[in-house]
Amino acid sequence: MTLALPKYPGRVMDVLIAPGTAPSLSFSHYDAAPIERSRNSLLSAQEASWTANVVVPFRGELLIESNALQPEWLEPVLDSFAELLSLPSGWDSYGAPQISLGSATEAIRLLLVLASEADIEQPTLVPTSKGGIQLEWRRPGLLVELEVSPGARPVVLVDDEQRGSLHEETLRRSLEPVLSALSRF
Repeated sequence: MTLALPKYPGRVMDVLIAPGTAPSLSFSHYDAAPIERSRNSLLSAQEASWTANVVVPFRGELLIESNALQPEWLEPVLDSFAELLSLPSGWDSYGAPQISLGSATEAIRLLLVLASEADIEQPTLVPTSKGGIQLEWRRPGLLVELEVSPGARPVVLVDDEQRGSLHEETLRRSLEPVLSALSRF
């Protein structure tokens, strides 16, 4: 299944493969020259092409290809995705299902779209008891969660203690609520 990434020059592909022995991440760069990045700006005049494979034993492989700048934190985040996808059914001791490949693919897609729109920090990945993945960004007094569950629209939760607000929203077409919250980091 190939997913279109709005405003993101790349694709995420979900491909089933033969079982392997351990989760692994392979990463290949095809850029002609190194790309530099600063905290608040991307060098949009230059392009980098890269691919990454997240291989999950007995489950499959996620192939990611892009022509956009690669976030500095991408490799460790993809390692975390591979670990979550390797969790067995019942990983939480309460009978939770395995993390779905569809949820992981959508979470990666959303994360890469966010990274193409803004210079975001590395998220923490958390498995959910519904077979989904939650992306979390934390700062003292501010929590942003983006939950991707099988068969459901992504949900963003912003807990801003400094402003005294707690907001939860189902995302429909725009990632603006997430981008707005992450701009406070």
